[in-house]
Amino acid sequence: MPFTWRPLFAAIVDKLLTYHNDRPALIDLLREMQQQDLKVIGLNDRPTADTTAPHKDIDPFSFQACYQRGLSKANRLAILSHLKDHWKLREQLPTDFDGIPVVTHQKAWFIANEYQRHPGDIETLWDLALAASAGPEQVTDALFQKALQIREVGLPKLTIGLFWLRPDLYFALDSNMRTYLADKGLNPEVRTWSDYLNLKQQIIEQLGNDFVEISHDAYLHTQAPGVTRPIKGDSPRYWLLAPGQNADHWDEFRTKGIMAIDFKEVGDISNLESYPEVHQELSRVLAAANPTNDARCLYEFMHVVRPGDVVFVKRGRSAILGRGTVTSEYSYESTRSAFRHVRKVDWTQKGEWEISGLPLKTLTDISQNTALLERIRSAIGGKNPAPPPVVDSVTPLPYSDEDALQDLFLEHAEFHRLKALWERKGNLILQGPPGVGKSFVARRLAYALMGEKADHRVEMVQFHQSYAYEDFVQGYRPVEGNSFELRNGVFYRFVQKALEDPGRPYVFIIDEINRGNLSRILGELMLLIEWDKRGPEWGVKLTYSPQVPFHLPQNLYLLGLMNTADRSLAFVDHALRRRFAFYSIRPGFEHENFASSLETKGVAPQVIRQIRERLGRLNQLICSTRDLGSGFSIGHSYFCPSDRVTNSEAWYDQVIEYEIQPLLEEYWADDTEQLKTALQILRS
Repeated sequence: MPFTWRPLFAAIVDKLLTYHNDRPALIDLLREMQQQDLKVIGLNDRPTADTTAPHKDIDPFSFQACYQRGLSKANRLAILSHLKDHWKLREQLPTDFDGIPVVTHQKAWFIANEYQRHPGDIETLWDLALAASAGPEQVTDALFQKALQIREVGLPKLTIGLFWLRPDLYFALDSNMRTYLADKGLNPEVRTWSDYLNLKQQIIEQLGNDFVEISHDAYLHTQAPGVTRPIKGDSPRYWLLAPGQNADHWDEFRTKGIMAIDFKEVGDISNLESYPEVHQELSRVLAAANPTNDARCLYEFMHVVRPGDVVFVKRGRSAILGRGTVTSEYSYESTRSAFRHVRKVDWTQKGEWEISGLPLKTLTDISQNTALLERIRSAIGGKNPAPPPVVDSVTPLPYSDEDALQDLFLEHAEFHRLKALWERKGNLILQGPPGVGKSFVARRLAYALMGEKADHRVEMVQFHQSYAYEDFVQGYRPVEGNSFELRNGVFYRFVQKALEDPGRPYVFIIDEINRGNLSRILGELMLLIEWDKRGPEWGVKLTYSPQVPFHLPQNLYLLGLMNTADRSLAFVDHALRRRFAFYSIRPGFEHENFASSLETKGVAPQVIRQIRERLGRLNQLICSTRDLGSGFSIGHSYFCPSDRVTNSEAWYDQVIEYEIQPLLEEYWADDTEQLKTALQILRS
């Protein structure tokens, strides 16, 4: 593999680092390229949430992101050609970009907007670049940690930047590399510079010291059929295994405590460590042009299955025969007449349970098929580990403020203020009357904060009067045998996900936050949710697991939703109130998006005008009523149909009679005259 980009990229970096004290010149160079319609990164900064201004400064990693993004080859070459000519570099333009991890367009800048960034962030990145360029020994743990704390950085992105800087000295911990290292038996988790250097030494000892070639191998490895990204943490994978045709080897497997697969033509290939190598060997041995499924099966059995994984034995597509836990690594047993590729298993259950629709393959990873796992668990009973977390294997779609505003009845400035408020405080409560779309706004606000539509980084629960600390954080739950085991709650599990991915924001949404007994649900977390109490130095001992202090990370954002019209609910207590910012969402009948959305659903223009006029008058009446007020207004969501409307008048009458009128009857249960007035407004 030639990797023809190396000489020119090295020359560009050498030149770039000479601009440490002349950064405005770099900005001028980028503007010059922008004026020539070259696809450089965006050059507008935000001094405040509501204003924009030209960028005045730049770090060396963001500059490199101009040509290290997901651009077409032609656009990358155009930028490189301009830099080559501008700096009079002799090195040739590359013919490939193999082995280079890139960032997305939305995440190209390594610094946040001006109103969100620390004054020293840009200088920290220059300090790191200059030190790292001089050699790993020049980088200190303190400098590395300082760079990691910069908003918009995070470990994967920072190590990608180091790779761009000196690919001869540094490796990137992008998702491809993390998967590759994990499948090679190396732990890709890094928290300090010392951890990084230790992992670097392990990579050199096992895979060599050409980090460009290793990066390219990692990319090829993760593109192979059947290769899945590693599940974070210590959660087991779950597998379905067919022990021969019609399960005819099941009794032998159970008696000997093994699982095995049969490729009698294939000998001991334990020295083959990548999917392409296994595929190539099976193509040769089996004389098959493309033995994809067989290669996938053998590769996963050898390198993806691990001790601790759970195996369910199946017969055909309709029966589960047993369950066990893998207890050994892969081995090749040449003395067996068949099924020589072997792992040891502790078989814990035997029986026959009907389960329809099972996969046909010999070996299937069902870790992410939670529906099938639940059906199997329900059928066979017994204690089962919780299914491992679903890992998003598809790159999330970018999501901007403008994407969110297409669906919302909020003005641009109002949305930017709302988002900026949340970013500053960390914890936000959206409050409002029924039907203003609090849940709808919450999901889109979360996407906008993350910059992408990443549902696996958003969790939502609903509080209620029976909800407890044991559901939310941690508690003991009954299991078979009249005993109890400690189970982590939904919030605890989500915090662990956020801790393992510090470079990206995670959003936890609590619907009906004022319906629960907050002191009972949150317990010790009442302290930890404060924005300035995030981090290990504020860790506290939990009620049921006091051994290790628990803390919340800075990349975890809380979003509560509260209905202001529910009379049965207590006010949020002052201790929690000061830990959240509160934002009131109001009915959006007058917003232009409201009218246009109804028009697209087929609602007649005269009915749209009628809704706006009548609901406006009704809400004025509600606001002026002493025992009600603006918190009891009627929201626009009642009039946002999911399907196309064919009879506008009939649709309007149904909404009034079956949705709005029951609510008004509750509002004015003791005042029939006011109720009559309200209904007359709606039907006048």
